[in-house]
Amino acid sequence: MKTRVVRVYLLKLLIITFVVGLAYVVGSEVDVYYVPTGSMIPAIMPGDLVFARQVSDPSTIEVGSIVVARYNVVSISGERYDLIIHRVIDIDRSKGLVYLKGDNSPEIQVVPADNIVSVVVFGIPYIGYISLYLREYLVYIIALLIIYIIWSYR
Repeated sequence: MKTRVVRVYLLKLLIITFVVGLAYVVGSEVDVYYVPTGSMIPAIMPGDLVFARQVSDPSTIEVGSIVVARYNVVSISGERYDLIIHRVIDIDRSKGLVYLKGDNSPEIQVVPADNIVSVVVFGIPYIGYISLYLREYLVYIIALLIIYIIWSYR
């Protein structure tokens, strides 16, 4: 049973890799994001890896879409942008503003329409954890690979 589940996930990963590769070849811009928080539960879970299509024209954004946006954050160290993944709940086209809210969050963020980076197309559950751990432990993984290569040539 476990083998079948692993095969299904590997098949899904292969199909998604093919689709992303095809999109890259035909010139479509695709971004990949790891989701660290639960602000979009149940639509997107922490640890998911989401694929998003870049937005070239903000007027194409629709209410109900899940988007990636640059959100202005003011902290002690100064002003900077963070990326957030939230649902579009309203659009004020006359002012050029987009109202965003996480499905599992009470807060509403207001961002300029030009700050919408991409629209989420689909996600892969839990694969983001692999990306997170690889980034976090990349130095150790590389060191182990080097040691393995040196050891195997002795």
